[in-house]
Amino acid sequence: MPVAGDRFYFWFDVPQPAGLEYDRADGVAPLRAAFDGWAPGVQALVDAIDPEASLNRVEIWDITPFSTWAKGRVAILGDAAHNTAPDIGQGACSALEDAFALGIAFATNTVSVEDTLKRYEQMRAERAGDLVLRARKRGYETHAFDVDATEAWYESLRGADGVGIIRGIVGNIDGTPSTSAAGCARSEPRGAGGARPASVHPARRTATRARKRPRGTDERGSRVRAARRSPRRP
Repeated sequence: MPVAGDRFYFWFDVPQPAGLEYDRADGVAPLRAAFDGWAPGVQALVDAIDPEASLNRVEIWDITPFSTWAKGRVAILGDAAHNTAPDIGQGACSALEDAFALGIAFATNTVSVEDTLKRYEQMRAERAGDLVLRARKRGYETHAFDVDATEAWYESLRGADGVGIIRGIVGNIDGTPSTSAAGCARSEPRGAGGARPASVHPARRTATRARKRPRGTDERGSRVRAARRSPRRP
C-alpha cells in the first residue's frame, strides 16, 4: 500500500505462539529465518526493511462473532464489533459498511434511536460475523496451522484459472449495505412483550396512503381529470 515519501506499507504473516517475546534488536532475522528459500522478490522485500525506522511486530487476533451490537441508545461498530484477521482484506471495509449502514438506518427510520440502532444491528451483525469466519478459515488454510491443509491450498492455486478468486471477491461484496438497505427499512424489531412498533418508515406510510387513494385523485385527494388528445381532423 503506497504511503508518503515514495514508501509503501507491506506485511509478512508468520504463525507463532501467542505472547512470544519480541526483541527489536533482532531486526529482520526472524523474517529471514521464516522466509528462507522463498522467491527472490520476497528476499528483496526483507532486504528493503530498515528495522530502526519501520519494522513493527504485532499479534493478530479476531473476535468470535456475536449478535448483540446495540443496547438502548448505545451501539458498537468497527473492530469493537467484528475484529477481523486480514486474510481476506475485509477488516477496514467492514468498518466502512458499518458507517454506511448506520447512516441508512437513521435516514430511513423515525420510531426511536433505540429502534434505529436495533435495525442497524440486524443489518450488519450476520454479514460481518460471516466475514470474520471466512478470514479465520482462510488464515487456517494459508498459514500452515495445518501443514496438509496449506499444501493442498497451494496445490489448488497451481491449476487455478482465476475464476474461483473472482468468485470469492464477488462473494465478499455481495450482501453489503448498498444491496441490503431495503431490508433495513423493511425489518421491524419487536419491542417489549414482542409487540411491533406502531410507527413505520415514512416511505412505507406514504406508500400505504398512496394505495388507499381513490383512483383518479392526486396526493391531496383532489379529483384529477385525464387530458386526452383528440385526433386531429383534416
